[in-house]
Amino acid sequence: MNIVLMSQGALTGMKHTHMSFAIIFVLFFLFKALLLLSNKTEMLTKIRENKALKIGFDMVLPTIIIILGFTQAFAYNTWRPWLIIKIILVFSAIPLGIVAMRKQNKGLTIATCILLLSVIVLAFTN
Repeated sequence: MNIVLMSQGALTGMKHTHMSFAIIFVLFFLFKALLLLSNKTEMLTKIRENKALKIGFDMVLPTIIIILGFTQAFAYNTWRPWLIIKIILVFSAIPLGIVAMRKQNKGLTIATCILLLSVIVLAFTN
């Protein structure tokens, strides 16, 4: 049974907000990855140590993205295989990205970028 407790407009707005925030989050991670891969570690360290950016982009934004995503999934009651794969990729990319940036590991950073871009592609193709 598919029970939608929100209006279609609210769900559409939530979807667009979720997607916009996710793209912003991925672009910011890609920017940090580019700094790491181009050996701009001093600039990367300044960005990572900036309290406002750390709280905003590394804590608040991902939390909002996850809450909006799960809210949509429960509202539509749609747990298709692609959505399960997307959730697994997201929850794999988060700790991998944290370790990659903390240890400034280029291989893990590339792997995280691939996971995050895969999530975006998966979202737009389904």
